[in-house]
Amino acid sequence: MFRRRLNRHPTFLVRLIVGFMVMIALGVALQLITGIDYTALFAFMAYIVYLPVSTLYGFLSIRWHEKRIRRFVKDHNLRLEKTGKRAFMSELGSVSHLQDADGQTIRHIIIGPDWKYGDLSYRTHHFSGDNDHTGVTVYYSIMSTQLSRALPNIVFDSRKSKGRQFRLQFSRRQIHSLEGDFDKFFVTYFPSGYTIDSMSFITPEVMWAMRAAADYDIEIYGDRLFLYSAVYDPTRQIPDMAAKLLAIKKELADNIDTYRDERLPYAEGRQKVSSEGVQLTVSLFWPVVTFLLILSWYIVSMWAKAHFE
Repeated sequence: MFRRRLNRHPTFLVRLIVGFMVMIALGVALQLITGIDYTALFAFMAYIVYLPVSTLYGFLSIRWHEKRIRRFVKDHNLRLEKTGKRAFMSELGSVSHLQDADGQTIRHIIIGPDWKYGDLSYRTHHFSGDNDHTGVTVYYSIMSTQLSRALPNIVFDSRKSKGRQFRLQFSRRQIHSLEGDFDKFFVTYFPSGYTIDSMSFITPEVMWAMRAAADYDIEIYGDRLFLYSAVYDPTRQIPDMAAKLLAIKKELADNIDTYRDERLPYAEGRQKVSSEGVQLTVSLFWPVVTFLLILSWYIVSMWAKAHFE
């Protein structure tokens, strides 16, 4: 989509393991070709070449991104927020509830005419024995705009952006097929019991505007509309996100002004949705996996205790 992507940044431990394995593999391959054992040499190079270079690249890519952000804000006469990060976090949608995430931080909050932008980063956690360690730092571009009222939580999980990242996050029972070829671009999640409600304002015009934004995940959460993506060159990505976000909002505007949640009293239903529609049902995949891992660890530890003590 855009060049100069800010990639996932592995921690030192991950880079050490990956670099060591890659260098060993190269050493073995050259030994098979030339008959000379390069394994020790390449293992040593993993420490003196790969680790410093990968560390420097990660550091510089973040600094280059920050420089481009500041230049974009200056060129477009926008406001770059240095405070209020907690308030921005409270406005995030389902991306803030992604599994296996820790240490969420918002940086580079830009306030536009009718949108807010921020770079979200978080650390993934992996478990090793009795201890846990950080895996990689993941980066997101997030842009949101205010809607005129709260709506049911709806997620359009892009088949292009981050490879259907919500497929293990939400219950599959909430997936709905929409008309035309829309399903080629997104997997759509409606809250249980809110299909008719959602289709009353997700009209063909709205779907067409969303198709133009198929490079992004799209979400309606409360009274905000979101676009999510990997972090790319902000001088190109932010204008693109803003244009597509506001195009979707424009098509939604007339539809949601007439929407009412009939599960609530009339006046309340004109502004809010019932508790069943506030948030999508989370998948049981991760709780089940966690339970099975704990159970497996318990069984193995009991077996080891019985046979080795």
